[in-house]
Parts: sequence; structure tokens; C-alpha cells
Amino acid sequence: PDGKFMVKGGKWDKACAGMAYSKSDGTWLYFTKGKVDTSFTGMAKNQYGWWYITKGKLDKTFTGMAKNQYGWWYLKNGTIDWTYTGVAKNAHGYWYIKKGQLDTTYNGNVKYNGKQCKVVNGKVSV
Repeated sequence: PDGKFMVKGGKWDKACAGMAYSKSDGTWLYFTKGKVDTSFTGMAKNQYGWWYITKGKLDKTFTGMAKNQYGWWYLKNGTIDWTYTGVAKNAHGYWYIKKGQLDTTYNGNVKYNGKQCKVVNGKVSV
């Protein structure tokens, strides 16, 4: 990438879509039709895994739940935290996360904020 456009062979690559590293910005950016897509906020994948993008730029400060085409995930420092098992919150409530992914098959109890909470199909009652 050259600034805010994807350039290949000296020409604007309008076919570029997804994440690419920008040397001029020193970070990963999200492209749509060869241009940095500042309207995009969500999860995107590169060769190193899944990441959280805020307004077209890799957001290593993001910690929380986010969704991609494979479901809901728990992210820490902008990437999926495959070691996290516990409770996380999104706009739809509190959820049981197992190894970084929302587990809608879990039914039982989980300790959260010092108390036992009931979990039904991954949804935590707090």
C-alpha cells in the first residue's frame, strides 16, 4: 500500500480487498476496492489470524466480543484470545466463552464477579 491506496506495479489496484500492511502508516489497514475503508469496523483476517479493525485500521486496544462469519469471539488486544474461558459481554448480554469462542452448547453454572450464574445455551444470567 502507498498511503491510503493499494498500489501494485505503480498503478492503483482497485481489486484489492481485505487487510494489507502499510509501511507508511506502520500498521495493518483494511482495503475495499483498493482504498482504505474507513467505514469498516469489525473482524478481518490476514496471514497471521483474525484481528479487530476500527475505521479501517488495526485496533490493538480492542478487548471484548466481536462477530465474523464463523460466530462470536472474545478478542484481547485486537486479536482472538484462544486461551480465554469465562464470561464476556456484548450488546445482546453476557455469554459463556470457551477457548475464545462463544459456546452456545454450554448449559450449567459459571462463576462471574464472585457469584455463581446460570448458563443456558451459552447465555449467562447475571
